[in-house]
Amino acid sequence: MTRSAFLSKINGSREKIMPLKTSQALLEKGLTTK
Repeated sequence: MTRSAFLSKINGSREKIMPLKTSQALLEKGLTTK
């Protein structure tokens, strides 16, 4: 899965709960951790 596709998947499910910038920041932390 590409990063863009993963971002799209996360954004689709989480932007309703938290701002896009916040979800993207958390995503980048997750990718860095893994």
